[in-house]
Amino acid sequence: METTTNDSSAACGQSALTDGLAPTTICWNCNTVYSMEAHQCPGCCATNANKDLASAQEEMQDKRLIDHDWKWVSDWYGDPDVVNGTADCSHWQCKRCDSEDREDEPPGPYDDY
Repeated sequence: METTTNDSSAACGQSALTDGLAPTTICWNCNTVYSMEAHQCPGCCATNANKDLASAQEEMQDKRLIDHDWKWVSDWYGDPDVVNGTADCSHWQCKRCDSEDREDEPPGPYDDY
């Protein structure tokens, strides 16, 4: 009986685990590859299903449950069709993954943002 080996693995001689590389996972939401030890995906802040399957399943059903770290971004753009030539395009932006939310209301005058 003849056996074959994968030349690429034979050239390396070892696996990712034995080479000292950290195990990785792929995000269920955005397909980002990241460390399996992380609690959230660095690409979209979705919960790592390997760490907290129940929370990840809830987020899969309703992506609004993803735990972002929002900050308010006050922004304007030039628009010759409006008074004073500028229009408001302010929005919420996640500090970790840069996701944007343009639907929710801005913070109140005393809100910490």
